[in-house]
Amino acid sequence: MPITFTMLKKTIRLRLVIVAIIVFYASLITAAAIRLRDSVFLPDRVLISDILSKHNNPEGAWIAILGINICVILLYPVTQALQINQGKRLRTASLTGRWMFFLGILSIIALSLTSLLDEGGYSDLHVWMAYASFMGVVGGLTIGFTINFLSGYKRLLSLTLTMILLATFSYLAYLFTQPEYFNGRLWLLAVYEWMLSAIISAGIIQIVWMAKH
Repeated sequence: MPITFTMLKKTIRLRLVIVAIIVFYASLITAAAIRLRDSVFLPDRVLISDILSKHNNPEGAWIAILGINICVILLYPVTQALQINQGKRLRTASLTGRWMFFLGILSIIALSLTSLLDEGGYSDLHVWMAYASFMGVVGGLTIGFTINFLSGYKRLLSLTLTMILLATFSYLAYLFTQPEYFNGRLWLLAVYEWMLSAIISAGIIQIVWMAKH
């Protein structure tokens, strides 16, 4: 990995991840509440990209951006969990998974910070970074659970989670080739973003919990 820390204990990694996820949702929900305080709730009003946008959420965006960046920093130890259950023959796959996850969370930071420059609408760069963040994190987790399965570690659970994440990654890849898919259906994009965030959160907790040490 680009940065090397002393291997943390499993219990410490798990606590950091839980705190990270709490910070993530608390900051997003708080920022969304600020945006909605003078309007009626509609699904497209809680689009994560809009919650982070200085243009669309001038008073609450900084809360979400700060929370997401704290979350990402706390998630770095997850890259350690992605290598623990590997066998000697799976080191290349493990390295690929760790890099995908690492680049995915870096993309989240870039996405959140560039939202400060938002002038309304979604630039191609914003869309690409959103896909890079989601696909990087989901891809890294998918490889991690696949390694657990191939290593014979909690095989049924690992296989189940691999299939769920693989289906999620495949759908993301499909959406990437369909740029007009959400046109006129921002409510659907909002629902999908929150569902995807929930799947990723559950996957991260699970991969850390399943690490042998």
